[in-house]
Parts: sequence; C-alpha cells; structure tokens
Amino acid sequence: MRKIFLILVMAAASIGIQAQDDYGNFSLSISNYNRNYSNSQVSSLYYNHYGIPQQKLNELYMGFNMNWGDVVLAIELSRFLNVPINTIYDNYHMYGGRSGWGNLAKKHGIKPGSAKFRNFKQRMNNENVYWRDTYNDYKVHKNPKIGGKKRYVYPDNLMRDPLPINKNRGRDYNDRNNRNKNYNEQGKDQRRDKNNRNQGRDDSR
Repeated sequence: MRKIFLILVMAAASIGIQAQDDYGNFSLSISNYNRNYSNSQVSSLYYNHYGIPQQKLNELYMGFNMNWGDVVLAIELSRFLNVPINTIYDNYHMYGGRSGWGNLAKKHGIKPGSAKFRNFKQRMNNENVYWRDTYNDYKVHKNPKIGGKKRYVYPDNLMRDPLPINKNRGRDYNDRNNRNKNYNEQGKDQRRDKNNRNQGRDDSR
C-alpha cells in the first residue's frame, strides 16, 4: 500500500514538473521570437493582436521583469480565466516570478492533468505557432499590422488600473517633485534673506 502511495506521489510530482516546463517553455519561445526587435516594435505587434495600448504593454513589460514571454503568458492567463491582469501580476510576484507559473496556475484552478490545464496548454500551443509565424512574416515585411491577422481584443474591464509597482513609482515621482519644489523654495528664501542682509550693510555705510 505504501509503495502504491509513493508511486502516486511521484507521478503527481512528475506531472507538476512537466506542467511548470510547459509554462516556462512557452514564455521562453515567445521571448526568443522577439529578442532581435526593439520594445517599440514588439509592443506594436502585441497592440495589433490584443488591442492593448503600447503604453500599457510597456508598463506590463516593466512589471513582469522585462520579459515579453511572461507578459504574453500573463495576458493569456488573464483572458482564459477572466481575471484582472493586476491579480495575475500579484500572484506572479507572490510565487517567485518565472519559476512560479505552475503554482500560480494551480491557485486559479488550472491543475496539471485537468481538462482546464489541457485547454490552456492547447491555447499556449496555438499562440506559440501563431507568434512563430507572425515573427517570421514580420522579419520580412516589418509591418506591425501582421500581429493582428488573428486579433484577440483584450477586455478593457480586466485592465483598468495601473500595476501596483507603477502606482508606487507615480507616488515616488510626485514625492520627489514636492521635495525638490520645497528645496528650491527654501533656497530662494535663503538667498533673499542673504541679499536683504547685504543690502542692509550697504545702507548703513
């Protein structure tokens, strides 16, 4: 009985490892397709495919450790699960970035060996082929509209707010501006006082 239990545990672990490899291989493939192009070129292709503004795509790129493969995987998971991209982002960092996609997917019910996993794996396979062919075409024609030959418009309601990291950057930027403004105003006051004191000395002479 114990032997059977150990075999089942090892089989489950093997399936889990394979699932993690599936996510990692998909992300790596997407990254390899776009490695010879600028962020502007890549985001233009994804804009034509998903309808997500390039500014937002670049925000996602920064939030997902500057890895376009993980950005595409996050978008596909978000679409598949109908879950906001911010939730995927939070879980991505909770489970350790690239190494945690398997646990992230399980958290949302995509368990290795399940019908849900098989459906998502088929989606990854389809998208992998799509982007391989798209980048081959783009290499020749350099037309970003090629990305939209099979268009999947990403739902606006799943991406309404900036990612938390960018919210904090915005606050930091404003705080820096306010500190600089206060510093400059204090400097002006000090210079004005110094000029007044010098003027007073000149008048007394």
